Formats: sequence, C-alpha cells, structure tokens
Amino acid sequence: MPQPLGTYWSSISNSAIAPDGRIGVVDIGFKTTDFATIEDSEYIPEKSKSILVGLATAYDDIGSNLVTEFGVEKESYALDGIVINRKINISGETIDISSIVESAFEKLATNILVEIHSQWNVSEFDCLLLTGGGGQALSSYILPQLSNAKLALDPITANCRGYLTWADRLWNHSYPQNSNLKFD
Repeated sequence: MPQPLGTYWSSISNSAIAPDGRIGVVDIGFKTTDFATIEDSEYIPEKSKSILVGLATAYDDIGSNLVTEFGVEKESYALDGIVINRKINISGETIDISSIVESAFEKLATNILVEIHSQWNVSEFDCLLLTGGGGQALSSYILPQLSNAKLALDPITANCRGYLTWADRLWNHSYPQNSNLKFD
C-alpha cells in the first residue's frame, strides 16, 4: 500500500474530509515526495507517483550554503537542530540562518508545486491533503498556492494513524483512540 493512503484513511476516519470525490494526497518525506489520487474511495495508481525530492533536497541546499558562507560542513543528519532552530554556532557565536533555511524551503516548495501541477489538474480535486514531516515544514509555502489544499491533522503521524485505522477495520478490533496499545 502506498504511504499516502494512510493519511487518506486517517482523514476520513476523523471526518476531516468526505470519502467521496477526488482527493489528492501529497506526502513530503525526507527523501521522497509521494502523490496519491483517490477517487470515490478508490486508489488510482495511474494518477499517482513518487519523486526523489524531499526535505533532504532542502537540507543539501542548506548544507551547501553553510559551506559557502561560513566554511562549515555538516552532514544532513546533523542539520535537524540547526534547521529547526534556524541558528548555528560557529566559533562560540550563534548565527541566525533563517534566510538560508527560508530560501531552501521556498525553492523545494516551488519544485513540489511544479510537480503537483504537472501531475494533476488541481481544479479537478475536491481536496488536496498535505502530509508528512515535509508537508508540515513546507505548508506555509505550499498551502497559499493551492486553494483546495489543507494540512492533514498531525501530518507527521497521519500515515501511521491511518494504517492503524485501516488494520482495525480489517481485523474488526476496537481500540480506544488514545489508549496504550499492547500487541502480545
């Protein structure tokens, strides 16, 4: 099952969207972005795809800029805290890198918007759901450009919650939503 379907199942189970109509899910992860089309509750593989663009793309840009501007080389895994705080410590001095992060995120969002518009005729969709950690990070750049889009509820865990909802439906279990699940 494609990962974005988890967000779809999660969103219909919490009534964030109606299950009918055409729904697009844009799941921006670290290494990839997945596009899923669901029409009248049916996944349409011909109108879905995955591209090798994600937050790592922005992190690469940020890392390159840090080398160019400050002579500091950081691996992508070491950039998380720097990107989140938009600050880096160099020689005991804290430097604001908000402009570097903003530029990289804006560039990535633009690339993803180009892919969305080349993949889909956006006006044919009842709703576009933005999800994933990258969806959350880029929502302020992408959502204003798509009138029928919204950020999934808790986009970082939406896929997982949706898969749990679907599994619960398949196996007819009834787990309270906020319980501590135990699988023995």
